[in-house]
Amino acid sequence: MSVNSISQIRQTCPDDYALAYVPQELVQNDITSGTLLTALGDFSVTFPGYYLYYTSRLKSSAAFNIIVESLRMSDSPR
Repeated sequence: MSVNSISQIRQTCPDDYALAYVPQELVQNDITSGTLLTALGDFSVTFPGYYLYYTSRLKSSAAFNIIVESLRMSDSPR
């Protein structure tokens, strides 16, 4: 079976024998409860994550600017 979303993976894996490659943070509760098991845990890859803002760069990313602008709009009086 092939699925395209993490929510479908979370529904399918406990019901069937399946392997899923997903971020551990999104299924940690399932792992803790025993609903899902970790396979090849010694080979799991970790990385620091994604960032919208890098202090070493002079120019902000487009994604960061969009978020800042939407926050400004939500705080402005109507």
